[in-house]
Parts: sequence; C-alpha cells; structure tokens
Amino acid sequence: ALLEALDTGELDPAGADRVCAAAADASPFPTHRDTDPPLDEMAPASALDVLRRAVAERWPTGRLADELALRRRARRP
Repeated sequence: ALLEALDTGELDPAGADRVCAAAADASPFPTHRDTDPPLDEMAPASALDVLRRAVAERWPTGRLADELALRRRARRP
C-alpha cells in the first residue's frame, strides 16, 4: 500500500519516510555484536534502516519480511 501511495502521488517521499518512522523501530539495540556486527557505521542496521531501504529499492513484501526476520535472529544473544 505504501508503494502504491507513492506511485499514485497520494503520498510524497517525505510522507513515506514519516510512515516508515512511525512503523519501525529506529534503535538497533539491544544487539549481540558477535552475530550482528556493524557494517559501515558504529551500529548495525535498525528495522527503520531496513524499511527505508526496502521502500527506496521497491523490495517485494517477501524480501522485506525475510530481511526483518534476519535482523531479529541476529539480535538474539
């Protein structure tokens, strides 16, 4: 629905970003540094980072679900 709203102009990119911020956890912590190391930054990607990337790259829903599941598993001690 979010991508459709962007496609139809019902929602602009800033609005989509606000939806993402409201829907996803912006904190990458707590995490387990051995199984969830930071990639390019000081902290691993948060669910919000993953969701923003998914919207920007127009991922299918299944891919987003898989990526979020990977994040949850990596955060477990």
